[in-house]
Amino acid sequence: MIGALDLFLLAISLFFFFYGVIKRISLWRVGKDENRYDNLTDRVGGIFQIGFGHTRTLKEKLTGITHLLIFYAFIIPFVIVVFCQANFSFTPATAATLSIFLDILGFMGLVSTVVLFARRLIVKDKGFDTKTDDLIALILLFGIYLTGFLVEGSRIAISGGEITKFSPIGALVSSFTPATPKFLLIIWKIHFISVLGFIAYIPYSKLFHIISAPLNIFFRNLKHKGYILTDNLEDKEEFGVNNLEQFSWKTLLDFDACVRCGRCSDNCPANITGKPLNPKEVIQKLKVYMENYNQDTKNTIIREVLSEDEVWACTTCLACVENCPMMIEHTNKIIDLRQYLVLMESNISGELQLAFRNIENNGNPWGVGHATRADWTEGLNVPILGELEDAEKNQIEYLFWPGCAGAVDDRYKKVSKSMVNILKKAGIKFAILGTEEKCCGDPARKAGNEYLYQNVAKENIETMNNHGIKKIITACPHCFTTLAKDYKDLGGNYEVIHHTQLIQDLISSGKLIPNKTFSKRVIYHDSCYLGRWNEIYDEPREILNSIKGVELLEFDRNRTKGFCCGAGGGRMFMEETIGERINNARVKQGLDKNPECFATACPFCLTMLVDGIKEFGKIEEVEIKDIAEIVDENSN
Repeated sequence: MIGALDLFLLAISLFFFFYGVIKRISLWRVGKDENRYDNLTDRVGGIFQIGFGHTRTLKEKLTGITHLLIFYAFIIPFVIVVFCQANFSFTPATAATLSIFLDILGFMGLVSTVVLFARRLIVKDKGFDTKTDDLIALILLFGIYLTGFLVEGSRIAISGGEITKFSPIGALVSSFTPATPKFLLIIWKIHFISVLGFIAYIPYSKLFHIISAPLNIFFRNLKHKGYILTDNLEDKEEFGVNNLEQFSWKTLLDFDACVRCGRCSDNCPANITGKPLNPKEVIQKLKVYMENYNQDTKNTIIREVLSEDEVWACTTCLACVENCPMMIEHTNKIIDLRQYLVLMESNISGELQLAFRNIENNGNPWGVGHATRADWTEGLNVPILGELEDAEKNQIEYLFWPGCAGAVDDRYKKVSKSMVNILKKAGIKFAILGTEEKCCGDPARKAGNEYLYQNVAKENIETMNNHGIKKIITACPHCFTTLAKDYKDLGGNYEVIHHTQLIQDLISSGKLIPNKTFSKRVIYHDSCYLGRWNEIYDEPREILNSIKGVELLEFDRNRTKGFCCGAGGGRMFMEETIGERINNARVKQGLDKNPECFATACPFCLTMLVDGIKEFGKIEEVEIKDIAEIVDENSN
């Protein structure tokens, strides 16, 4: 059926397709270089698992299944048609099986397009921001599936016979399809032109994710979640990002991979509580900025594309990154922009200025005198590494890192004391750094002060390496992430254990026995930095379930979809003046479950939950405890 005119139309379609693809690639090339070519096996494997397997897309069942069916209902027949152009033929049994499979698959694809039409135009699902581009793509797909069945039905109507057994949907369509070669030729031409139009339209529409998504998955971050590149600051004259060329090419690829599904925004605590930040809109604004970028004028991003309030609203909770099916790295872009504001413009709030100055002068963001950092140990007989003889140091198995909150915050000092009790009950040899310990640098780094972060990090690494530290225990997920992962780029290689991991291991091995009863309804709040950043979800719950009398409750938003307390990304030390307070929203979600105790495993979360409970006037009715406190109080 393919004639000279058809080949000419195919050539035009391919010309527009490749022209559009090359144009998009040229936009990415404006960005600076970044090495994303390591671990090729894992990268290729990700395309099959995340891309073809739809593992992330299927986290939202209805959307995931319809997308999966539409994808395979198009791609499999397309590949087979192309494959068969090489005069390849199947055995009768294979052809029959394949015919039935393609018939059913095509029908499911057709139904799925109808479902998506309904969700956009009738139900008006809030998860879809329906644009003309979306409707054109669905119309093209619907037309391809429909005309495909009409072609099949017409062929069956003309030829009949055994083919009806292997094309059930086609046979049904044949009952009302004209049995004339003329109709078959016309409908085949319409089908053929629809496919060509679809191909030509791909680079200029949302459909481009057919190409950009597999690329983005291939070039995805293979390091730890939320990984931030540690640059040599001495070699840099500019810090952070404020124009397109300062982003990496991978960041620009992210913009084209976005399909506006809204999963990032639906799970963003800042967006949910009425802040200016909407992760989807951030990516879309930056995409438009990329498409209209003028290398001569180099229009800036901050204030021209994104407001300062958008940049500062992020809590770095990774809800956007965790729920994005396209592996877009939203958080890193925000931190890049913050670095520019902090290090190039010195444009920061008074609260952050004070926190930075306190870290620099006193080793903690609260500004408590550095000489008092070990005062919380009074009466506990806690060994301090700098005061031990070499023989005594050799017996130490772990460094206990209380962190700034655990050492200077009056409420969280109680958690540090509970951890000391637990370690002693289990017979673990440990010591602390005392006044040699400084802030790990997490608040500074996530708030854009990379220079301050690297300075304190290098000091801590030098101190720990001088003491020969190999293993660290900490009760702070922010310290946990920074010490275990970020410090590696600066020469700090340690085995870091979060206190919930250690406690769970001690209980399961019988070294720690919770033998008292805690008869309360306990709701566990997932710390973002323990959960999404480090995938530690089960251990805290296993600990609580091991304690007699505990009735463990769950937030509706839990685990990967957990809701932030509002303190990450330096927000702990900033006023929250726009919209509903994030911690209040989280506490309200918990109070709806009627708990008697909130349990958490992070100093920031504990502080924010306490503040929220006070806001609701429930401080006398509902306890807020760290898991270590609950275990210490209910074990011998």
